[in-house]
Amino acid sequence: MQSSKNHFEAAVLFDRATILRMFRIEYYAFERLQLLTRLLIAAILLFMGLFGGLPQIATIPCLAVGAWLIVSLDFPSKVRAERVLQQQGEQPSKVRYRFNDTGIYVENGAHLKYEQVGRLIEDDEYFYIFQDRQFAVMVPKTALLPDSPERFHKYIARQCGMEWKRGGSLLMVDRKDFVQMLQDKTSRWFGR
Repeated sequence: MQSSKNHFEAAVLFDRATILRMFRIEYYAFERLQLLTRLLIAAILLFMGLFGGLPQIATIPCLAVGAWLIVSLDFPSKVRAERVLQQQGEQPSKVRYRFNDTGIYVENGAHLKYEQVGRLIEDDEYFYIFQDRQFAVMVPKTALLPDSPERFHKYIARQCGMEWKRGGSLLMVDRKDFVQMLQDKTSRWFGR
């Protein structure tokens, strides 16, 4: 399958919880502009409902929609995940990965070269290695062989030439993230 020595191996069980989690992280990684827009609209609606002096018939819908937008920030990711789960028949599947100097090998034959990686994201339990929105590797930190999440973290960052970002948070948006949000949006508009 590959000619160089494997540095790490891992397996992940894609069940309902894992798929929902993956889609949520993907949504937070690639749709931050949409998320920020939803928050802005929610804030405007809540402000109008609370302080806008609107009649009660308009106040209640403003407050309800504003509150719903906030509590359901990742609603679009859940909808996409549910579609995938329906297509799979909600049958869990196990995927194995091998990481070596030439890239990441998936047991189904897919190969991701490190220079093709677009984003590195991690949370408390998983590493997410995104080529793009359509292809990602999800690695449980507890399933790494050898068992060394810290070494894996450094190895992948070095191989890809990029830094890891924390997933699922809008609070850590910097200038580079904002530029990336705009690039994501324009690439979707112009198909690049």
